[in-house]
Amino acid sequence: MVAALAGRPDPEGEVLPVAEAKNVSVSSGPGRYRVVVVDDSPTILGLFELMVMPEDDPVFEIVGAAEDGIQGLETVLRLEPDLVILDYEMPGLDGLSLIRKIGESLPKTAVFLMSSHVEESAALESAALEAGALDFIPKPQKDYNSSAIRPLIELHLKKNGILPRK
Repeated sequence: MVAALAGRPDPEGEVLPVAEAKNVSVSSGPGRYRVVVVDDSPTILGLFELMVMPEDDPVFEIVGAAEDGIQGLETVLRLEPDLVILDYEMPGLDGLSLIRKIGESLPKTAVFLMSSHVEESAALESAALEAGALDFIPKPQKDYNSSAIRPLIELHLKKNGILPRK
């Protein structure tokens, strides 16, 4: 896990400060989806790593994280993940623009747009799909929908025949 690496020794025994723990590539296990999460909220990044896709997850592995759209694009292009989950509103580059740029460079990478703007979900979903996202998902909340997001992502990946790349 990426953010969880902060403050822990890296393979050479050095402790990674939070700023350096971002964008750390972790080798992926066989048959797991390699995931990059892009969100400007450390809380949301932590929820994904702890509750939605934990380190011992047999299906998903978070291999990178970024806190803004520009850093997100750089991370995605460098790591070439199977799946990107990104926020709608971010500094540097918004979610819809990031979806388009990922689609131009890595068309086989599945992208999900997430937002806490539930009241605007129909419009956001339409815009996300038009930009090239696989689907729109609500942002996980501490006690609300973090367990519901994972099956939704798996359903859409399976329904669209998207398998982890080797």
